[in-house]
Amino acid sequence: MTFLSQTIGPNVILSLIDMSEGFTKILTMQYGRVDHAETKSKVYEVVDYVLENKLYEKHDFTSDKLTVKSNDTYLRTSIYFFKNDNNELIGMLIMFIDDTKYKLLAEEILKLAHSDKYVEQRYEFNESLMNNQEIIETGSEIEITTTIDDIISDEINKELIKLNKPVDSLNKNEKVGIVKNLDEKGIFIMKGSVEILSEKLEVSQPTIYRYITEVRS
Repeated sequence: MTFLSQTIGPNVILSLIDMSEGFTKILTMQYGRVDHAETKSKVYEVVDYVLENKLYEKHDFTSDKLTVKSNDTYLRTSIYFFKNDNNELIGMLIMFIDDTKYKLLAEEILKLAHSDKYVEQRYEFNESLMNNQEIIETGSEIEITTTIDDIISDEINKELIKLNKPVDSLNKNEKVGIVKNLDEKGIFIMKGSVEILSEKLEVSQPTIYRYITEVRS
C-alpha cells in the first residue's frame, strides 16, 4: 500500500478493505500528502453504498463514478472489487483523489489571459451537482461551465462582431487586426487557438501563424 500511494501520487488516499469474515474491516489506509481526518468514516459510507447498489455484481471495478465530500473537499473515488469464485464480495481497494489543486491551477492558467472577474464568472465548481453532503453517484462531479475552446471562440466572435461584416468579405488587414487584438489578450497561449481561428476566418493555419509573426514584428 505504501508503494501504491507513493507511486500514484501525493493527492491520493488508499484504503484496503477486508470483508471476507462477513463484516467490514479496514486493513490499512495510506495518505499521500492529503490529510482528511474524517476520510475513514467516508470509507464506511462508500462500502454501504456499494453493498446497497450491488455495484460489484456487474463490475470488477468502478472508476470516477463516485464523489465523496470530506471537510469541504470533493474526493474523486474509484473502487476495485475483490471477489471469490462465487462472485461474492470479499474486499475492496478504495482510492480517493483530491483534485483541488488542479482546479486552482486551471483557474490560474485562465487568469493569464483574462481578468479574475471573468474567470470567476465563467469557470466555477458547481456544488449544485453535488448537493448530497455524504456520497453521490455522478459521472461529472466537476462542471466547467465554459471550456477553453468556448473561451477562444467567444473572443473571436467579439472581434467579428466589432467589424460587423461577413467573414468572406474581410480583407487581409482586417484579419490581421483580429489576430493582433487576440494576441494582446493572450489567446494564442491557449492550445487549439490557431486551429479555431483558422476555421473562423476561413484561412489556413500557416496563414494565421504568418499573421501572428507579422503583428509581433
